Amino acid sequence: MLEIGAPYWTPSKTEIRRLESALPAFLKQSEGAAKIARDLGSYRRQYFGDSDHGEKWVLVNSFCEEYWKEC
Repeated sequence: MLEIGAPYWTPSKTEIRRLESALPAFLKQSEGAAKIARDLGSYRRQYFGDSDHGEKWVLVNSFCEEYWKEC
């Protein structure tokens, strides 16, 4: 596992599960994200934590199937 330092941190499995469970509803309400919500299972994702003034965020990089099958 990659060790990173402040303000960055590694999200726990519990934090990632919580994010994943909320992601479909979030995408459905986000303008322009309906296709992503529909095809969410075909995306590969990376997660990393960031913090700013005491607030923690989990950032997600997503790669559609068309991209990761080509690489």
